Amino acid sequence: MTLIAAVISIGAFALTRSSPPGGPVSVSDAVVGANGSDVVAAYLVIRNPGPADELVGVSSPDADHVTMHFTRQGGGLSAMEDASTMEVPADGVLRLDPGGSHLMVEETHVSVTAGTRIRLHLDFERSGGRDVVAIAVPLAELPDRIPR
Repeated sequence: MTLIAAVISIGAFALTRSSPPGGPVSVSDAVVGANGSDVVAAYLVIRNPGPADELVGVSSPDADHVTMHFTRQGGGLSAMEDASTMEVPADGVLRLDPGGSHLMVEETHVSVTAGTRIRLHLDFERSGGRDVVAIAVPLAELPDRIPR
């Protein structure tokens, strides 16, 4: 191996080690509301110890569609708005929780009752993909399932 080839190989190895596939974000506490329907809201916590990132897409092998939503409050009413991305702050946390931002899992392949497992795939701009399983819990339990 020539000296130039060795330097290129070492440099390529260092690049892959300093920016590992998948990046730093982690996803936890994923739940959906058990409502017996084929449309449910999903809630979870995304922790990011690194630079700012963005959630740019969500899908599920257990549903036909998953969309991202913000909930806006105004005039005593709340309205759900589609979001094309969701910012995950640097050294911060993005919480998707009841009454706030959430994912809508639509046309699930089964009616969602307590204990149903819904697989989600989250795509991040910097950190790549993450797979998570959301457990269906009774609607009354949802607020207590997302840590503050």
